[in-house]
Amino acid sequence: MGKMKDLEIEGIEERSYSSVDELMARLNENDKKHPVRGWFDKIFPNGIAGWRAWYSLSHPWKIIEYCWQEMVFAWQRVFRGWDDRAVWSIDWYLAKLIPQLIRELSKQGHGLPGDLFPNDTFGEGATPEEEEEALRKWHEILEKIAIGFDVYHEHEHEVFYKDEFKKPFEEAFDLFRKWFGAFWD
Repeated sequence: MGKMKDLEIEGIEERSYSSVDELMARLNENDKKHPVRGWFDKIFPNGIAGWRAWYSLSHPWKIIEYCWQEMVFAWQRVFRGWDDRAVWSIDWYLAKLIPQLIRELSKQGHGLPGDLFPNDTFGEGATPEEEEEALRKWHEILEKIAIGFDVYHEHEHEVFYKDEFKKPFEEAFDLFRKWFGAFWD
């Protein structure tokens, strides 16, 4: 990557930076030295309204915009069950939602897919041991699905080219496809 030149930023001398990371580290170092910026960032380490604390407090309309957007998104969820942010990245939204729903089904579920019982008994005439084994298998399947989608949610941009993330997600997706009709109670 070529050298990046700093634009006139208060308190930073003009010099070249070899990477964006080096430039950002220098900017963050400069903010820590600033008496007001550093103080606000210490008090609000996660920022305010999606922005760094000092920026939000020096631009109060950003807080109002953020609150307004959150209200709009809340109404959208009430009336249609999802908000516009879901459409911005449907894969990420579903990868976040699916593990929650699958784990809740695992906790609350009363039924089992009949295919998990031996000898095609589908639960009829199955012994308590067979039912217990089928239940164990079902919970194991559901947890593998949840873990795979958690991996996708956390490593969305690496899932398709790093085997450590690709394998659990592909296994989860195959199980999700296979058992899709059984996700009910």
